[in-house]
Amino acid sequence: MAVYLKWNEIDRFHHLCASLEGAAGQVLWGLKGDASAATVTALLRTRFGNEMQVERFRAELQARKRKHNETLQSLYLDITRMVSLAHPTSVLLFLTWRSM
Repeated sequence: MAVYLKWNEIDRFHHLCASLEGAAGQVLWGLKGDASAATVTALLRTRFGNEMQVERFRAELQARKRKHNETLQSLYLDITRMVSLAHPTSVLLFLTWRSM
């Protein structure tokens, strides 16, 4: 959107900050005066991105068991989701290979 509307760095920063709500908006509380859109994006990736949480996702996947009255389809879908979170680069490689 920023490229299409030809926003400069200041516009990008202010539009990004204005669009954040709830927990995402809390990353703005500790910003310094020289913050940029890249700074805010980095903070959002740290707090909400998968890169910092891969180990947690792997532990959850390892501990995952079928729940009482859970269908196999539901279990399969949840495990598939967890695998994509726990091993993001492997899933991308698999999807790339599969589409060839």
